[in-house]
Order: sequence, then structure tokens, then C-alpha cells
Amino acid sequence: MVEEAARADVRLASLDDYRLAPTEADASALVVGYGNLTDQAVPGAVQRLTHAIERVRAGEHGA
Repeated sequence: MVEEAARADVRLASLDDYRLAPTEADASALVVGYGNLTDQAVPGAVQRLTHAIERVRAGEHGA
């Protein structure tokens, strides 16, 4: 998901990057920061992230 979001010009981090120890695969999560976005940029970023999530769910990532 992190890589697909990056292709959509949205930077995410895996919560695993912040953990001291690995967790179960089903406990994965994303870290989304928005502090450096203007209010006007947020809707477009959310839309691009939504499309990236849809591509990953559809198995189209990396295409």
C-alpha cells in the first residue's frame, strides 16, 4: 500500500516502521500525516489515496 500510494504522489509510512518488534500480519496499519498540506490540498490527496487503496484491493498495484 505504501508503494502504491507513492505512485499516486501520496506519502505514507507503515506503522511497522515505528514498532520496536514485529507484529502479526493482520495487525498492520498505516501512518498518514497531513500537517504539511494546505487545506486546499487535502481533498485531492484523499482522493488519490482512495484510488490507490482501490487499486491495491483490486490487485492492480504496480500496473
